[in-house]
Amino acid sequence: MVGDIRSLHEKLAGGKGLSLPLIKRIMVHTLRAGLAHVLHSAGIMHTDLKQDNSSRVHKNSICIVTDVMGGDVRSLHEKLAGGEGLPLSLVKRVMIHTLRGLAHTHRHADLRQDNILFDTALTQADIEALVEADRPRYHPPEQSWECTVQAAVSQPLPSPLLVEVMTSDCFRCGFWQL
Repeated sequence: MVGDIRSLHEKLAGGKGLSLPLIKRIMVHTLRAGLAHVLHSAGIMHTDLKQDNSSRVHKNSICIVTDVMGGDVRSLHEKLAGGEGLPLSLVKRVMIHTLRGLAHTHRHADLRQDNILFDTALTQADIEALVEADRPRYHPPEQSWECTVQAAVSQPLPSPLLVEVMTSDCFRCGFWQL
């Protein structure tokens, strides 16, 4: 994986913002990656749902295949409440499931520009050539409990070109995934 949204934004957009198609593509991949967790934790989706068939992306739309469901809140409101509002107990039930899904997302996904990464078309030989051209540097040695350690300075790969990003996959990454 190479690059992140912030470095791509700085390189290509000069701080003026990413293009709408790129933002949509990133959001579709991000939503698709975390959707099953959110829906399951909100009590909307069963754990036995086949993950490989649970969603499909066509252009900028997401199609979610689920077990047979009993409708949605809007339809229920229109049919049962006649425009006068739903019972407070039902509203509380819907809200608690929605908030549980949001809480799960908050705990398990640090969604920000730095944590959405793109895949790369660079080969092992390409990466080795980049490392050879810019030799690794190291931080000063530090004493740990058991020995002296010396960490390498991070050397990110160059950000991909916009045409590469438009066809690449996006991945969520955070310390919780390491």
